[in-house]
Amino acid sequence: MFTHRHNGAVGWAVRALVALLAVPTTTVGVSILTHAAPAWAATGLGTGTSFCSSNGGLSSSGRNLDNVYPCANRNINDSFGYQCVEFSARFESVEYGVSPSEDTGPGWNVVNELHNNGIGASSPNGTSSGSSAGSNLPAVGDVMSMWGPYGDSLGHTGVVSSVNVANGSGTITYLDENGSLNSSKTDIGYDTITVSPSGWSDNMGSGYDYTVFNWTTQSSADLDFIKTADTGSGHIEVHVASASSAYQSSGLDVASYFNGADANNGAWQMVNGDLYFAKTQNTGSGHVEVHTATAGSGYQNGSHFVTYFSPSDSHNGAWQFVNGDLYFIKAHNTGSGHIEVHSATAAAGYQSGVHIAAYFSEADANNGWWQISNGSDLYFIKLINTGSGHIEVHSATAAAGYQSGVHYATRFSSADAHNGWWVMYGPDLYFIKTHNTGSGMIEVHSATAASGYQSGIDLVTRYSEADANNGWFQIGNKD
Repeated sequence: MFTHRHNGAVGWAVRALVALLAVPTTTVGVSILTHAAPAWAATGLGTGTSFCSSNGGLSSSGRNLDNVYPCANRNINDSFGYQCVEFSARFESVEYGVSPSEDTGPGWNVVNELHNNGIGASSPNGTSSGSSAGSNLPAVGDVMSMWGPYGDSLGHTGVVSSVNVANGSGTITYLDENGSLNSSKTDIGYDTITVSPSGWSDNMGSGYDYTVFNWTTQSSADLDFIKTADTGSGHIEVHVASASSAYQSSGLDVASYFNGADANNGAWQMVNGDLYFAKTQNTGSGHVEVHTATAGSGYQNGSHFVTYFSPSDSHNGAWQFVNGDLYFIKAHNTGSGHIEVHSATAAAGYQSGVHIAAYFSEADANNGWWQISNGSDLYFIKLINTGSGHIEVHSATAAAGYQSGVHYATRFSSADAHNGWWVMYGPDLYFIKTHNTGSGMIEVHSATAASGYQSGIDLVTRYSEADANNGWFQIGNKD
């Protein structure tokens, strides 16, 4: 499964100091060539090969994305079978916990509907061209809408299953229903968009040529690995496993100018593609320092600042960057007896910021991970001594002066408390499992806020578990 990409503060988690789901019983009654909204969209399960068995069976390709299968329409001359919106709505419901009432179609409007309900989208007006990187391309697990000047006024929709684009040219494959057919007039279950610098096109024939595209931005939470130990280069290294490849392909592998000798002298974080280092120990200035290595320089140079924070606080809490500002979540030796939020803003040259005592008690200091995310809200991922027996998510919102927030028990067991890195990405919880994985590889698991933290992704990455203790793992590098 896949989870949300957010434009709010992603933040950086630093280690703490220590409903029944309905299955459809009816089929849609819309002509095969209309791409209209279904009479029913799944509110839950919708997974596995048996889902489509009573309504046309699987598509001829048998493809799926995270065990969600497109169903076939066996006869284009009648209204029997599933329409395109059904698959996108079912995928949104299963993967992200989004109610199907939020994306009823028609196909061209599905992404706009989702966007109107708080889900990020690439462009409200769609795009007819894009580049080979970043937000100009969808990622695996994003829902797409498409339309064009020819033939089909209701448009089409599907879910991205692969992205193979370089230098502005290539293909984007998406899974769909009521799309292209094989010689037996059975849905094949997928279609392909041709990408070029001059424009994008998905020409299915018979007047169905889609040239304008829009997509959700739910699935681009890349996995960053800042390697600080056992590097081949002797320098701090930046590695990325891209979300668009389901964490199987490299988005980046580069050695920075930072010397490996600084590996344990502070906190490392990716921020908007740049590498940031909050040096909290062995500084020449006698203060906590901020150093960067910019992506634009190939990570070979950057900026250097001395902050007002004292190194005496080095081990008293968690250090992270939000929009380039340095935050210190003080969990020990606070004057207030509560967890405190302190910042040093980039605009002030890291010489001033906020100072607020949150409602969290200092007694919880060693019970989990502390992080600023989803704007400038404070999140507490409680791992141990929980009342629920599960990993819990608690927050203190900036809007409430850090005096109140949300409280959830997640799907994760407390047995995994010390088996990896716990990270908030927007309001969603990610678990980067680095120890005791069944796969022998680093794994990415999530619990989305939209599902009440009861469902999310479960993916095996390209990184070996042998690197578990060799650096810092992070989801996303956007603030």
